[in-house]
Amino acid sequence: MPKRRKTKLPIALLERLLSRMGSHTDEEAIASTKRHIKEIRTKKYSIGRKEANPLTLDLHHAVTSLSAELYQKDIHFLMELIQNAEDNEYEEGVEPTLEFVMTKKDITGSGAPATLLVFNNEVGFSRKNMDSICSVGCSTKKGKRQQGFIGEKGIGFKSVFLVSSQPWIFSNGICNAYGSNKILPTTIFVLPPKPDKVEAVRAQLSDLHPEILLFLSKIKRLYVRGFDSGKADDVSTISIFSETEHMDLGDERANSRVVQLSVKETECETEDLCKYYLWRESFPVKPGNRVSVRMDVEEWVITLAFPFGERLRRGTSSVVRVLPKFRDIVVRIRSQGAVLCELSSFLMHSSLDLDKYNEVLDFLRVESAGGSWYGKYIKSCNLVLLSDEVYIDILDFIADNKKFSKSIKTIPLLKYINREGNMELCTVAKGTVEAPQLRYATKLELHTWLSKCNMEFGCPDNVYFLPSSTQKALVNHCIKMKKPNLTGSSSLSIWLHRHAGVKSCSAYDYAILLSNHVFEKEQILAFPLAIFLHHSHKKCFLTDYNLSDLGSWIPIIDGAGHVSRQRTETLVPASGSKWLKLFGPQNPFVEQKFVDIGDVYAKSSMFLGECTPEKELLGFVVKISKAVDLPELCPPDAVLQGRSVVDDDWLAVMKGKKWLKTHRGYSSPGSSILLQSEIEAEICLKLTNLPIVDEAFYGSRLGSFLLELRCLGSEASGLIKQIQCQPWIKTTVGFKCPSETVLPDPRWGCLFSILQVPAIDVLYYGNAIRNFDKELNAMGVVVDSPGTIKMFADQFNSLLSSSSLAAANVMSLLGCIRELRQTMLLQCSELEWLLCEKWLKTRHGYKTPAESIIFNSKWGSISSFIDLPLIDDVYYGIGIYKFKDELQMLGVISDFEQGAPLVAKGLHSPIDAELLTTDGILSLLECIKYLMLFSLDDPQLGEFLMTVGKSQWLKTMNGYNTPEDCILFDRSWESILNRSDGPIIDETFYGTNISVYKDQLEFIGVKVDLLDVCDLLSGNVLSLTDTAAITRVYSFLNKFRWRPKVIDKCNSQLWIPNPKSTGLWAKSQDCVLHDTKNLFSSCLFSLDKFYNKELLPLFSSAYGVALNPSFSHYLQLWSTWALRGNSQVTVVECSSFWEYVAANWNQQLRDTLKQKLTKVPATMSGLEKIHLIRREEVFIADDLRLKKIFSGCDKVPLFVWFPKSYSLSYIYPGRPQAIYESLGVRKISDSVKCKVNGVESLEHWEKIDARNGLIGRGLVKIILAFLAGPEVNMSLYNRHEAANSVIMLSVYKSDKPIQVCYRLMPSAATTVEVKKQKLVLWEKDSQRLLIDKSGYEGRRNDLEFVTSFAIELVQELLAAAKPTAADKLSKLIQMGFMFDFSEGEVDFLLMNENLELFVEDEQFLHAAFDTSGELGRVYEKRSGTKLEQLGPSTSMPLCKKQRQ
Repeated sequence: MPKRRKTKLPIALLERLLSRMGSHTDEEAIASTKRHIKEIRTKKYSIGRKEANPLTLDLHHAVTSLSAELYQKDIHFLMELIQNAEDNEYEEGVEPTLEFVMTKKDITGSGAPATLLVFNNEVGFSRKNMDSICSVGCSTKKGKRQQGFIGEKGIGFKSVFLVSSQPWIFSNGICNAYGSNKILPTTIFVLPPKPDKVEAVRAQLSDLHPEILLFLSKIKRLYVRGFDSGKADDVSTISIFSETEHMDLGDERANSRVVQLSVKETECETEDLCKYYLWRESFPVKPGNRVSVRMDVEEWVITLAFPFGERLRRGTSSVVRVLPKFRDIVVRIRSQGAVLCELSSFLMHSSLDLDKYNEVLDFLRVESAGGSWYGKYIKSCNLVLLSDEVYIDILDFIADNKKFSKSIKTIPLLKYINREGNMELCTVAKGTVEAPQLRYATKLELHTWLSKCNMEFGCPDNVYFLPSSTQKALVNHCIKMKKPNLTGSSSLSIWLHRHAGVKSCSAYDYAILLSNHVFEKEQILAFPLAIFLHHSHKKCFLTDYNLSDLGSWIPIIDGAGHVSRQRTETLVPASGSKWLKLFGPQNPFVEQKFVDIGDVYAKSSMFLGECTPEKELLGFVVKISKAVDLPELCPPDAVLQGRSVVDDDWLAVMKGKKWLKTHRGYSSPGSSILLQSEIEAEICLKLTNLPIVDEAFYGSRLGSFLLELRCLGSEASGLIKQIQCQPWIKTTVGFKCPSETVLPDPRWGCLFSILQVPAIDVLYYGNAIRNFDKELNAMGVVVDSPGTIKMFADQFNSLLSSSSLAAANVMSLLGCIRELRQTMLLQCSELEWLLCEKWLKTRHGYKTPAESIIFNSKWGSISSFIDLPLIDDVYYGIGIYKFKDELQMLGVISDFEQGAPLVAKGLHSPIDAELLTTDGILSLLECIKYLMLFSLDDPQLGEFLMTVGKSQWLKTMNGYNTPEDCILFDRSWESILNRSDGPIIDETFYGTNISVYKDQLEFIGVKVDLLDVCDLLSGNVLSLTDTAAITRVYSFLNKFRWRPKVIDKCNSQLWIPNPKSTGLWAKSQDCVLHDTKNLFSSCLFSLDKFYNKELLPLFSSAYGVALNPSFSHYLQLWSTWALRGNSQVTVVECSSFWEYVAANWNQQLRDTLKQKLTKVPATMSGLEKIHLIRREEVFIADDLRLKKIFSGCDKVPLFVWFPKSYSLSYIYPGRPQAIYESLGVRKISDSVKCKVNGVESLEHWEKIDARNGLIGRGLVKIILAFLAGPEVNMSLYNRHEAANSVIMLSVYKSDKPIQVCYRLMPSAATTVEVKKQKLVLWEKDSQRLLIDKSGYEGRRNDLEFVTSFAIELVQELLAAAKPTAADKLSKLIQMGFMFDFSEGEVDFLLMNENLELFVEDEQFLHAAFDTSGELGRVYEKRSGTKLEQLGPSTSMPLCKKQRQ
């Protein structure tokens, strides 16, 4: 026993285990066991001794080395434990059972993650067993192979140390301990597995195959169960359900059996059964072939097992079949050395992929690898070491086989770059917020930039990017798949997006993510965010349009250092601003959400190695945030707290009084004009009568008080103000104020006139007016492009609000844009004022350009069933289409890629198939291609898919169907399936281009995957009535090995062809594969009569059709026969029924027959008719002599039917009798009543000498030799008793006939009596042998007498022996009789039969007869004590002794 460490079994378990030992083991036995263990510990392993045994270390190394050599796999210990259980001894009447229990609990207290318990109901460990298990090479099975033992090395059990460092053994004396109602077996192994071995042990337990029992001679039942809470039914039961001898072979070295295995995976499931034909034969080992370690082995036994029908499915083969694509991937994985540990082998040769090998591989149980196998293999690979090309191919394989997706959800599969810049892996299943969110960009330069930025920002919100090499491999894969960019819908990109959550990401998307993260979580990153936007824009990753959208809501650091996002207005920085002079250094409108940009942006900075000079970033932030200053700033209506320092009353007096000296006298400040330029003042005095302040009066110091004068109301620039408000400038639309006027730029051409913008009339003033742009600007005239564009926008909005923008205006506007595009490099940003306003009239009303669609033939094909915002060509006229390019420039949608969301939005009701055309369908699929890139969480997309899914709009060969009820045909199916055999999309209607949209069709539910196709075809086939079409569908399902998720025998139906009519659908439970003798045509359909044999496996595995009629079918058929008017069956019918019963005989079948089979077959003498008679009214003719006696009197059938010819029945002759007996049919030998008439007295009987040719030495010699021979093999005592009963017979003869009356009672009301004469009668009670005188006197020539004599003796001597043994002994006695039992002839006869006497038999014979052959006395006491016991004082017939 292994050394016990400090770790111990929990006290609770020990108490439960040991509390019941007292009732089974006395204290002395326990003490003896403890002394024995202590002796092994001290003497063998030196435990507790001061000096260590020097051989202990050598022994340890020897065992380790030998174990590693013999058991290279650590899971070999399971087979060792099974082998040990097979070699164990079991008590009589016990069904040898082995049970494995794997629990997640650590019941040993050793810290193990689980515990494996092994239970075996053997007789238990002995002292010798304990010595053996603690030794090496000292197996108790050594030299016992001839007794059926397997083990011999003596280290088998030590293999458990490969998975458990501390096994426990409990044996003999511990019972009723585990569970409240369960009695534990005698021997228990408790094995806490090592942490790294738990999964390997679980896997091997689940893979134990039931067929292992076929090759074991003792173990009859095997359990594999989990013992965890909530999984009480997690148990697999493997057992031998029944076992019957198939035939009696003459060769003792060979035998054959029919064994039925049963497997029950869980408590709630039904048993799976499979019968096997076993042939077992032993072969002698030739002397020259023997080896030294197995010299005791004289013969080898070979067992072959052949299954009937479908083999049991529990457990897996060590070899699997993989898909060719994955096989190629594995070759590349291995070449790169990325396999950490190999799993089960798989078929590498591509030739085995051919269909012709499927049947062979199926029989060999070489299963196709399932999702779990692929998942385990991928998990066993080091994906980091793999090249990105192979890695992408692995992902592509998973994407193409979505049914395996569940098996890889928990595998670290997806590569990404972590915060430190290292590569990591994460799973596809992301159930938590902290799970990595993976992104990639469609262009390598952008991807590299975003990945670097992401690390710089610390991977906000757990967003990570794919490695650049992986992104590059992904792009190359899409190009290879003819998807030039990642926006195409390859199966891999779709799978990454929908199932793995790996989404594409633009710089704009990442900017939005950063903005949200900065504002909500890390405001300290607001400054780096601005730098990121600046550099992304410089690198052309962000457009001006993107920035205009982002600028209004990105977080901004204000002058106080706070980060703000929501703002009413953005102010330029305080330093250098105009508002600073008016409001002071502090922003007074913070509460009104006026945010001033902080000076922090003016500093130079470094970001990812790129420098940003001073004030460059500040200018960028000012631009994108559209920051304003005075005078553009419109302050809110709010009181400025703490700003006033002058008395309001005094200030009012100063403003109203005329105290300021002007050239026209004294005036109030508000009525005075202060001009800073002397020239300007001089000109104004000459041309006007304005009250100009007299600066000469006040001196030059007056100019230093400009602000104060303005506060009092004086106009410092009064001239400009006066002329700004007057409409004196001549424009194209009349005279206007300068602030309402724009100096026209020739580049803008006709746009001024179209929008009616007041432009200075250059024709009136001449081109020289353009030289005064600064002066005009000072008066408020717009002279620059931004101002001009703003004038356009304002005027455009004015036209919109006044509904003055007529169709002609729009057409002219578009024409002008075309002209401008041709004459200048017109930027879209310059027409931004057209992009955001709803000015285009569509079918949905006025829309922005981005919300509008310009009509073309593609849009026309779907506009009949989808409500689209098409530009109203009735309103604008067909001339609108001349400006397609200009409209597209403004954002009007012309293709499906941009318009797909509008298609999803415009589908309000189910699609009407009558409105569809081929082009319409293809256009819709084109839209779906781009919709596939959207998240399925988008409610708009969800509603669209729901509407598409419930509409019957796809045309198939069988009419219009919903997508889920359609199949996209694959040309590789043409040899098997016709397009009209199912709801297959009509390519003649759509054209072959429909296959280009395979991914889109699958996305909306069309069946493309083979498994889905088979599922749909299997249901649709029920709508067919054409036998040829249905057969093709079955062939298709069979070729691709379709299996339903759940076999429903009650509801699944199969087509039964009928050459004379259309055929019919029948439930699968009413079908069988074979009805060889055509017995069940009235109640069952035999499918082999309607379909080729290649299809039969499909009906069995997919529809649950039985291989042959079941027992219930046979029982039903028998009941039908019993109701016939004549109650008769044919020989073929009867033979077939009882052949089935004999072949499937077991306890359950016996009980059912005994309960339900009320009538059995019976026959009458000389007639071949078989009648069905109540089993209580017939008899088993186990005695042919008695049967012959009654054969002439059977007016009704008396005897059960037995097959008479192997040509008609294959039932072994002995089987029917045993079956009849178990059903309660009486034997004639037990039922007949015999009465001998006229022998009550011996008045007319003559006693004769028994030595006179009847009972002599020769007869007794034959009897003793035969009883000792192999046919009977009777014990010494019993055969001497039998011989003595013959010797003690008194023989009488008479010429009066021996009348015997035989009586049978088939029923209480029926009696059959027959009177017969006997030639020989052995009276049991009186020990007399009565013989017919005439027969005796002519015995040499009277064969009847000789036969009667032999039979009478044998019937009494071998009443319980086999019939064959009785026949052989009878024939020997007859032959001996013919030679007067001459001893020489008897010896020759015995030698010829290979029989001889034992020494004790010779001694008995010598004692019973003297040397002359006369009968001697066997009761006298002799010198040998053994001989005294040979002859009991009172003889007793053998039959009675045996019954006692």
